[in-house]
Amino acid sequence: MQVTLHTPDTIYTARHLPSWLLLSGSAGFVNGFAFLACQQFVTHVTGTVTRAGLEMRDFGIAAEYVIVFASFVLGAAAAVVLV
Repeated sequence: MQVTLHTPDTIYTARHLPSWLLLSGSAGFVNGFAFLACQQFVTHVTGTVTRAGLEMRDFGIAAEYVIVFASFVLGAAAAVVLV
């Protein structure tokens, strides 16, 4: 017996937008605070994006972080296609 708690119609509504924004903002805050406190990120994807934003002054380093993020996204997409 399969029980469905939530359907796409109830999940993808505009009333959830503030929650999504608060969650993504808090993730960025945690990454920024951890970087300033320890000089090290606590997550991979959001940490890489935060680092790219912090390094925008130096295009070469920022480009490396953007490439890492793009590789992660492309790898995840390729895994989905293969599965």
